[in-house]
Amino acid sequence: MDRPSRIGKYDLEETLGSGGMATVYRGRDPDLQRDVAVKVLHPHLCSREESRMRFRREARAVARLKHPAVLEVYEAGEDGGRPFIVSELIRGGSLEGWATSRRPIPAEVVAVIGLRTAEGLHAAHQAGIIHRDLKPGNILMGAGGKVKVADFGIAQIIDIEHLTSTGQILGSPAFMSPEHLEGARLDARADVFSLGTLLYWLATGDLPFSGPNPHAVLRKVLEVDFPDPARVRPDIGEVLAGVIRVCLERRPENRYATMADVASALRAVLTVAGAGNPDELIAAFEREPQQERGSIVRRREQALLERCRGLLQTPGGAAEVRRLCSWILAWQPEHKEALRLVETTMVRRSMRRFALAALAAAVSAAVIAVWLSARVAEPDRSDAVTADAGATAARETPRRRDSGSAGQPTPAIAETTREDGGKRDAPADQGPEPGTPAADSPADAAAEANAEPAEDASTETTLPPPAETDAPDDAPPPPAESRDGGRTDGSGHAPLPPRLRTVAFRPAGPCQNIEIWVDGVRLGAYGPPVGPNPGIVSAPLTPGEHRFAFRWSGPECHSADWTETIPPGDGTYLLSRRLGLRPGTVTVDTGGIEAKVDIANRANGHANAPIEIPFETQDGISLSIRVVVTFAGHDPVGFDRQLRAGGSLTIRVEPPSGNLAAAGDAG
Repeated sequence: MDRPSRIGKYDLEETLGSGGMATVYRGRDPDLQRDVAVKVLHPHLCSREESRMRFRREARAVARLKHPAVLEVYEAGEDGGRPFIVSELIRGGSLEGWATSRRPIPAEVVAVIGLRTAEGLHAAHQAGIIHRDLKPGNILMGAGGKVKVADFGIAQIIDIEHLTSTGQILGSPAFMSPEHLEGARLDARADVFSLGTLLYWLATGDLPFSGPNPHAVLRKVLEVDFPDPARVRPDIGEVLAGVIRVCLERRPENRYATMADVASALRAVLTVAGAGNPDELIAAFEREPQQERGSIVRRREQALLERCRGLLQTPGGAAEVRRLCSWILAWQPEHKEALRLVETTMVRRSMRRFALAALAAAVSAAVIAVWLSARVAEPDRSDAVTADAGATAARETPRRRDSGSAGQPTPAIAETTREDGGKRDAPADQGPEPGTPAADSPADAAAEANAEPAEDASTETTLPPPAETDAPDDAPPPPAESRDGGRTDGSGHAPLPPRLRTVAFRPAGPCQNIEIWVDGVRLGAYGPPVGPNPGIVSAPLTPGEHRFAFRWSGPECHSADWTETIPPGDGTYLLSRRLGLRPGTVTVDTGGIEAKVDIANRANGHANAPIEIPFETQDGISLSIRVVVTFAGHDPVGFDRQLRAGGSLTIRVEPPSGNLAAAGDAG
């Protein structure tokens, strides 16, 4: 069909593109004398009230959004029964063409595009709008690398579901979340999955889910079957690859909870790589991709080496050194300094393993010596009268583990006796009394020596398994029905229930004041089992897959939810997890006067607006930061402040005298 010459008051001058619902034209606003984008619903859809309703809903929803990363809508209406939307005109085209002409795209540029997209989507989510069709064609690239999220045409407004009651799949399957394809109720985490797919495509040049036909693609999305991005393109680094993996988790609860969390993780990528100002970086890359690509790599190399040298002096920093140096080695396999730093951490780890092995051997020898001496000193009781066995059994109760119902994690409880013959209950994992130093058990020390440590901290210990005491040798075996509900294997003997395994919990990093949940059951707060309110450090669980959660009640740390399989075995199984630190925010208040703000090695921005400061793996709950404020035409001024993870800080700075522009006039 020929292009209409006019709709509403707008002259339509050329066709910019066409999609499944509408065609977009470059139009001219005669009143304001400016070019605009005019989106007109396809003629064959105009007679369907559902399509017209969805189209009008897009206009109303997006018109409420005011964010630099969301395409601005000017007007919506109908002309001759054809709905149309008028928005700002972005001349750079879609991300699909922009990225294709500039590959390979450095990890830092991928992070900037993802960051701005996440910020725009976060604004939409806060307004109750889910995009549902995030893909490269719906991300527009303006001059200077400005990112604009567009086409909320099939967005679902939370609490309005009747438009999708027909069960239609609306969107692009290769970018959809599994729950979208399954027809489940969607929330912001569906867009998080789609953004992960977008980041994967930007970083590697390939889609994570592909196949010879749509059915094969849908199956891979539902199974979340994709090649690891760090293997497809190693030089993107583990930091960015880790963000993509979390976004693409099969279960929504395992992904980032909000787009703000995604944005924070992407800022951390930029900080680690020493990328500097995100807007300046992407603008330079848009102008001269080849030249800027080399500059980005040189800045990254310098920043990673500097960070790794500092981490070598930080307890628990060796694993991060290896992770960051592997990023350098991905594009320079023979990099001498990176290889030296990695080798240093490996030597330290070998020395630590040797020390742990020696400790395990020494403790084992000491235990054997004590046992032998006790055997020598013990009198021969083989001829003792056994008539008092019943009284002895009544007086001495063997310890046992009460595991509750199968699959339900419950703390191990032991019964012991007091000197007066009375009983008291104490946790089987009871540690030493307060003030008494604890020692590793031989079994755990040996396990620690032979296994990859979860963290490189030098002061970690492993909890021993709870003590077990079998029934007396002369006790009759329990009947089959008491062991397995009366079910037998045909031989008259029922199979024993699966042997429980002690799982020791170890939250890593500064976030250790947590609640521990297993399979939806709250075990308690993490801590040694002493005092009037005993905490929990371990629990007996059946081998197999369990759902774990470390939950942090304060604002400083993210919680962690994950699934892990506990293998069968006799020793203690160590379950370690590091909780991520939430970003803090800094606002420099200059009374509305424009100024640049730089937080050294962390972030930058402008005065009178909050600046998010990412906290990194090796940081503590509180961080010392250097804030530098620069007014136009004046020397910078610096301030040293303490910022807490998840907290906010406002610094009042008096602007210098002179002619200074107000923030609203700064362009």
